[in-house]
Amino acid sequence: MLFCSIFLVKGRRPSANKSVFLVTDGRSNVSEHLTIPNANELRKSGVRIFVVAVGDAIDGIDEIVKVASNPPDENLLRVTNWGEVWDLIRLTVMEVYPGKYQLVDYTPPCN
Repeated sequence: MLFCSIFLVKGRRPSANKSVFLVTDGRSNVSEHLTIPNANELRKSGVRIFVVAVGDAIDGIDEIVKVASNPPDENLLRVTNWGEVWDLIRLTVMEVYPGKYQLVDYTPPCN
């Protein structure tokens, strides 16, 4: 799980809620010692961290729970494969923007 520092800059809507949507397949493998402190700093800055854990292995689940905003049962979701990530995206788009967007199934050709 790679989790780097994010610099928050006020945009067009300063009052807008800021969120991070982290999709990971396990434990940090780059600058592991910074993952949880960086997540803590983001939360202190008012950022809500949603985490989608992909796979059925439990390696790194403690770290994943600590990264997600509290309560984890509202900010942490576990799916078994990348196809379920696509299902999650599809469901989210349909829920947030009903009828506005059409999702297209596309499988790119292998090279």
